[in-house]
Amino acid sequence: MIAVDDPPEVNSPIKGIVLQEDAKALVKDISTVFIDKDSDNASIDIHLMDNTNELLCDAHVTGHTLIIHLKDNEYGESQLTLVANSDGQHITHAFQLRVNPVNDAPELNAIYPELESITEDDIHHLGQPVYKGETYH
Repeated sequence: MIAVDDPPEVNSPIKGIVLQEDAKALVKDISTVFIDKDSDNASIDIHLMDNTNELLCDAHVTGHTLIIHLKDNEYGESQLTLVANSDGQHITHAFQLRVNPVNDAPELNAIYPELESITEDDIHHLGQPVYKGETYH
């Protein structure tokens, strides 16, 4: 019998990640996402291969940990793709990241920084001095 090196496999797929806009960084253990039946699983090299929406988040893998940093005031969806390499063979796994919008409190827009205070009459003259600052991507 001749031994054949099997490629790594997806063991525990990431079903999808849902976060709220402006959430703190997500740090996720991905050590069980991939396995290699004929090698040490700890030696599987995992990298982020693709992020389809870099305006939404920055993501990277360190060791067997996925780290996702959301961009401020951004919401929408991105597909993240991981690649696992083991003994010269590889497999990919893609999953969705969804960031839900959060209704932020309005902020005074700094288009009139010279004004120390604004009265009700000023608002009617200035238009809409309120800016939310969110963008869907």
